[in-house]
Amino acid sequence: MSDKEELEQLISRKAEKSGFRKIDSLTLSALMDQAEAKQPGIKSDTTFVPDNASVDVWQSSYALIFLQHISENTVEAFTSQMLEAERRLDLLLVGLEVPGRIYDGYLILALTAPCEELRQKVTHVEQNTRLVRKNVVWSKDGEWCRTERISALGLDAEAESEIAAYPPGLDPEGIKLIEALETLAGTALARQHATEWDD
Repeated sequence: MSDKEELEQLISRKAEKSGFRKIDSLTLSALMDQAEAKQPGIKSDTTFVPDNASVDVWQSSYALIFLQHISENTVEAFTSQMLEAERRLDLLLVGLEVPGRIYDGYLILALTAPCEELRQKVTHVEQNTRLVRKNVVWSKDGEWCRTERISALGLDAEAESEIAAYPPGLDPEGIKLIEALETLAGTALARQHATEWDD
């Protein structure tokens, strides 16, 4: 299995656990057409081809994850491909968005073996949230580094959260107040407490 396929599988596993599903080139084309209908001429700003082998996209109810494999390990190539990937992801987000509903975009830029100059640029790129959030990952010794930094992949749609009945360390009076709040309106509870204090 190639590094590229390994990364795609790794992200797919994490994305599916986080409520994302991979979308195909037909869906990508439909999103591009929707974006063009909303903002005529927007497609001309990008050279995005939906079946591009260097791109994978996952969708959830709130976001898109866009994986872009960077073809060369130079700062110039990285910068130009990053900007193009930003425009591509923004185009897809425009296609998804409707009034009252905004989608987040997560751009994952995959490098094979970054030179030191590229590694120095990574922090600057990840801190720049223009249009979308960005994460840079790279392969080192057969392992993909930095995938744990991708916040959307850290969410687990199936995880069950523990909900405590009461905050820890709450005294009996606090518990009594919470129980009263659950049964009485705020004003009625305030009057009840006011009469207790007057006694």
